[in-house]
Amino acid sequence: MSKTWADARFGQLTFEEFYWSTRIAVPAFAVYSYRPEFALEILPDGECELEMHIREDYTENPPLPLPELCAVVERVLQNQSLLAPAVATALWKEFEGSGPRSGMWWHGNIPLLMEHSSPSLPPLDGPDAIYSLLRLVSVEGRPRGPGYRDPLVTLTFDAEFDEEHGIGVLTDGDSVVGIGYGGDPSPFAR
Repeated sequence: MSKTWADARFGQLTFEEFYWSTRIAVPAFAVYSYRPEFALEILPDGECELEMHIREDYTENPPLPLPELCAVVERVLQNQSLLAPAVATALWKEFEGSGPRSGMWWHGNIPLLMEHSSPSLPPLDGPDAIYSLLRLVSVEGRPRGPGYRDPLVTLTFDAEFDEEHGIGVLTDGDSVVGIGYGGDPSPFAR
């Protein structure tokens, strides 16, 4: 199999050792406006990387992503106008402590979160304030991960208050099902 894959839904993808990758349009997420000072590359507003992970490390003949994974990624892209504000609301609840516990240091601790942020930022006083703290950098479809066995997508954001790790928001394409560090969120405890 080739290390390129043309897909009508996602475009031309290239295999990158563990995942298929391309750039995609995510116009609904352009409202997330944080611009990291020291980023190697910042894609234009409303664009990010798409990563479609496979189960193993392949150097030769990589398989295509599972159809179930493609379906979840497609649902995320179709529902992005609903997911973009849902992410802001879920993160606001996370930061103020009224949402499900993620186990992260920022849960219920807005003063500490703001301590890690630039003093020039406006106060964190509701979901709309989240938009200036984050920037979507990737949509990562995974066939499974810590705490889940069915395909889910991680929306990975650069975060003004945690430049080292960023924030990962786990979604099934319809709602937010977990929050954690970028690329490594776990589902909320049930």
